Amino acid sequence: MKKKILNLIYTLLFIAFSLNIQAQWNNPAVYYQFNETTGSLVVDSSGNNFDCYANCDSCWETKGKFNGAFHFNGIHKMDLPAKDIAITTKEGTVAFWVLLPKTSANTINCIWWAGETSGDMFGPHKEMHVCTEAGLTDQYWAHSEVAFVVVDSIAKKQYFIYSDPWKGPVAATAPSEHAISIADSSWHHVACTWDSGGTVGLYIDGQAIWDSTSYNPNLWDCKIMTIGAANKRANRRLYGYLDEFRIYNKALNAAEIMEICNYNPKENTNIIETIKKTSIATLNLYPNPAGKMISFFNAFNIETIEIYNLTGKKLLAQQISSTNGIVEININQLSSGLYFIRAYDNSKLITIGKFSKK
Repeated sequence: MKKKILNLIYTLLFIAFSLNIQAQWNNPAVYYQFNETTGSLVVDSSGNNFDCYANCDSCWETKGKFNGAFHFNGIHKMDLPAKDIAITTKEGTVAFWVLLPKTSANTINCIWWAGETSGDMFGPHKEMHVCTEAGLTDQYWAHSEVAFVVVDSIAKKQYFIYSDPWKGPVAATAPSEHAISIADSSWHHVACTWDSGGTVGLYIDGQAIWDSTSYNPNLWDCKIMTIGAANKRANRRLYGYLDEFRIYNKALNAAEIMEICNYNPKENTNIIETIKKTSIATLNLYPNPAGKMISFFNAFNIETIEIYNLTGKKLLAQQISSTNGIVEININQLSSGLYFIRAYDNSKLITIGKFSKK
């Protein structure tokens, strides 16, 4: 009975993976893919129904980092249903792909803003934001240096973290020659994390730039949240493009940030469509759950196998030397979790299996 229940769980997980891989991946509170082509409605693909509206219905781009994107021109913004999303300063993550034209280097680009009541970035309010600075007159900024800032000016607590590995969390510090600026007309992945009593972190293209171990703010709710603009400052807007925007109510670790950066929705869509359109047999794998090795009887003339995690990311590919008999695959390098195997005869997908790693 226990084995039947376990197999039923695996089957349900496999169906969910096949039909909607996004719902299985890290459970973001909000996920805006920006694949709409018209209208002001921005659909939340997380499954939590936190749709929002943009103040523009013709700002969609077909050539984003992946599929579509949204074009911000210093006027357009999105007001998110912050009270329903229920993100607080206790812990969380914001991650997105952004493209800033070189011309936006002379502009203060506010990408994401959240606050308890209102605020204008660095004002006497409880707020947090991700932005890039112009750096024209301010001696403390390089052009389009990225910052993640948590400000609780009322309690006189402020946390700054910059895309300058040598600058550290101190605001009034001149930028070094190592400052990372992203206004180069290329797509960059930016992620910011915060964890009360622990750290704030900033990641550019999957790499940790700096983190601070002093993060311990007063806790408050982000009751207002915007994308593309500071809440109360008309001159602190975004001039650029956003794609694959995610908000989490937990602080992701470095490995998870790298997973997001490497995640390709197009590839996973192809995997799902292949599974849905292919009627094939199930590959029986043992032992299941597995330890260091996973085995199967090669009754399908399998020549190649590929192993994927729940995100659809390919973790292992191996040629099979024997096209019959028992085949053993070393999976010692995989972490604990659920995985899927796709097996091929030449380039033809002939069978799919699933297993868990202890």
